[in-house]
Amino acid sequence: MLTPEILSMLWCPTCQKKELDTAPETVAGQPFEEGELRCTRCKAVYPVRFGVPHLIPHDALTGNDWKLWRDHLAKFEARRKERIDHPDRPVTRLAKKSQPQPAFARFTAIQEGTLLDVGCGPGKLRSHFDLERVQYVGLDPIALPEVADFPFVQSLAESIPFKDATFTDVTVLAALDHFRDKEGFLAEVRRVLKPGGRLHILQSVHEVRGPISAVKVMAHKVKDGLEERSAGEDAGDVPKHLTEFTSRSLLDWLQGSFDLVASERYSATWYSPVKVFLSSTPKDLKPTRPSPSGGESAEPRAVKYGES
Repeated sequence: MLTPEILSMLWCPTCQKKELDTAPETVAGQPFEEGELRCTRCKAVYPVRFGVPHLIPHDALTGNDWKLWRDHLAKFEARRKERIDHPDRPVTRLAKKSQPQPAFARFTAIQEGTLLDVGCGPGKLRSHFDLERVQYVGLDPIALPEVADFPFVQSLAESIPFKDATFTDVTVLAALDHFRDKEGFLAEVRRVLKPGGRLHILQSVHEVRGPISAVKVMAHKVKDGLEERSAGEDAGDVPKHLTEFTSRSLLDWLQGSFDLVASERYSATWYSPVKVFLSSTPKDLKPTRPSPSGGESAEPRAVKYGES
């Protein structure tokens, strides 16, 4: 639901200059379910449907550079629908056995503040925080039915429609490999974080460090193939992930503009990819809170299967 409080945090994602105004007929101080948001500077208009503002910049998604992303997103939606429609299929049940959200939430050590969850999906991460002390806001290009239960905006990671210095924390849970412009995303995170704010990333990595990791990589490829076949996809057309990360490539990318504060490696099952947890702060914004999990290391540390 678009509340007055969330509305006061928004700005126009097209010109990134002005706050958004509601239509004149909107009742002041009331949740906003249907209508439009308007920018007084560039005159852009954004629809609001069922309490969800559609805040994708007007010049986005139209060029050829977005075509691969659009096709990728369409296939991602098809796979997600397939999981929802057929929850008892073996490949779906196997995927559900590797759920890192509770461990990741503990790793972030977020106790209070304002949290933006980029690529939030159904917003499951919010259930692991004290929502009386942590204000949770979700952002995703896909608006699932569950987003009616929490503050949510439909938008892009590369064009976050919130004012400067709005959030104490930004989380990205298993979504970074679906972003088109990862550098643009980091620039937006730097902009919307408050001084001392942190970016927390959970990302699967695909690398062979020994026989166990080799099995994980192979099992992951088999699972992807089975999902594509069940969804009727052509595996050769559009990649399932726009970027495939190793631990090293992920760290190298992040540390170009962020300082690493804490890191962990998480592995729940023998067949699922290793997940890397990273917490970082922009290089020119010094942290003001204790490090998540009390850890400080330049490399993610190893953990045993199932350990969190």
